[in-house]
Amino acid sequence: FPSSSRDTYLATTYPAGFASIKRCVLVLPDGLTTRTTIDPLPLKRTWCLWEWFSAMSSPMGCDFSIAFTPKAQREFDADILRDYNKLMHVMLAHVSASESEAFLESDEARLKRLIGRCCKNGLDEFESVIRRGLREWLTYEARHALEIAMEGSVKHNRDFHHGSKNH
Repeated sequence: FPSSSRDTYLATTYPAGFASIKRCVLVLPDGLTTRTTIDPLPLKRTWCLWEWFSAMSSPMGCDFSIAFTPKAQREFDADILRDYNKLMHVMLAHVSASESEAFLESDEARLKRLIGRCCKNGLDEFESVIRRGLREWLTYEARHALEIAMEGSVKHNRDFHHGSKNH
């Protein structure tokens, strides 16, 4: 793609693709706990943030979730019941588009310029959209974990539907 064609693709066609897929999954293989000392890498990658933003800002809606290994999921579930506020802080503190990186410096620069053009308030608005989606997801997970703990259920469905009235 020539630079201007690629920017147009990233600003229009790419986000529309999420609407057609209707699903975005952020994988944090090391999990996310209140004891997390290493930044969750996908939240520090420019491409991952752009994909997350594209999914969350899709006008047609796009379901998203965060996936963990089974062990990391158990730790996350225990932490979310133990200290929801601290877990929220740990998660949201890692979102920083200005400090994010891409493998190719040219991709990083292009995406950050695009963010500035797509978002009226630049990186602040971009990060706000991502944080809002993460906050909604974490709140959903907290409610779900509490329901499971109260029911003592082993089997449960973790699907979160961003923008859905059913959560």
